[in-house]
Amino acid sequence: MTQIPTFEEIAEAHGHRCPGIAIGYKMAKAAAEWAGDEPVRVYSTTTRCPLDALRHTFNLTDETLTIEDKGELHFILEKADGSKLFIDEVPGSKIKNDEGDKLRKKVREGTASKEETARFNEIQEELLQQAFNTPDEKLFTIHS
Repeated sequence: MTQIPTFEEIAEAHGHRCPGIAIGYKMAKAAAEWAGDEPVRVYSTTTRCPLDALRHTFNLTDETLTIEDKGELHFILEKADGSKLFIDEVPGSKIKNDEGDKLRKKVREGTASKEETARFNEIQEELLQQAFNTPDEKLFTIHS
């Protein structure tokens, strides 16, 4: 079976810990079970965080990853034999927090205080845990 990196390895490759990379990790684990030892090509309609979990798990390159950013969380994985796996976000399932959204903007702009940055990181960790604790089927669907 495809070697599944640890969550910490995926988060490090992504550059930070967040609920999106936690959801992507859960998606990548399910996709790796489907793929077995076979390489896959991936079509993605997003550049959001979950993509990095798939990218890292399957060692995707420009030759094996196609991105058409439509702002939707939708992936199609394809094996060499043409079989496909579809992964879609459950509508309305995005894990977020209004306070965190406001602080994210300040953190990205470099205008957040130390306290605001610390609070943002605390919220991100809470949301990450929420993502891990939410059953997969409430976050995304998988079918072949």
